[in-house]
Amino acid sequence: MAAEGLLGSLQAEQGSPVTLVRLDPTDPSQAIAVINGSLYKTTRGSLSLTPAPLRGPVDDVVVAPSAAGAPPTLYAAVSRQRAVWKSADGGAHWAPASSGLPRYARTVALALDLNRPSTVYLATTLTLYVSDDGANTWQPLATAGLPPLTVTSIATGLSGTGRALFAATDGGGAFVLTRP
Repeated sequence: MAAEGLLGSLQAEQGSPVTLVRLDPTDPSQAIAVINGSLYKTTRGSLSLTPAPLRGPVDDVVVAPSAAGAPPTLYAAVSRQRAVWKSADGGAHWAPASSGLPRYARTVALALDLNRPSTVYLATTLTLYVSDDGANTWQPLATAGLPPLTVTSIATGLSGTGRALFAATDGGGAFVLTRP
């Protein structure tokens, strides 16, 4: 596949591993990659990755679906003073989106509710957060039943009772948190 060869050659050129790849859900020919903590992206009709103007290190990135032909909205978790950054133009420009998060929160993972793209989840080393307004504001997520362990990854989906956030922990297993 062209994308595999592209990422493999970029990895060899940089001498650093590709740690994350995300595809635009509206246009899967566009990719976002994290290489050695830096964010790279393809542009429509191009097979080459170019650096995105976001200072890292980037821990995770999610891509929200967009209208056909429109650039996607990107959310990035970074290990800096402001933990979450948002781009409404496919990664060309970035703005802090961390209102309600503690300063210097150590980010671990992001997840996006594809049924409600304005709902974004953030896992830090200390707790889980949710934004229901496109990362304009964040609140701690009720985590009753989740052991006090570091969450290592999160994903969204549906459960028998509605929307669900799946959380994997460091040594404690995986858990499902449901939301109405």
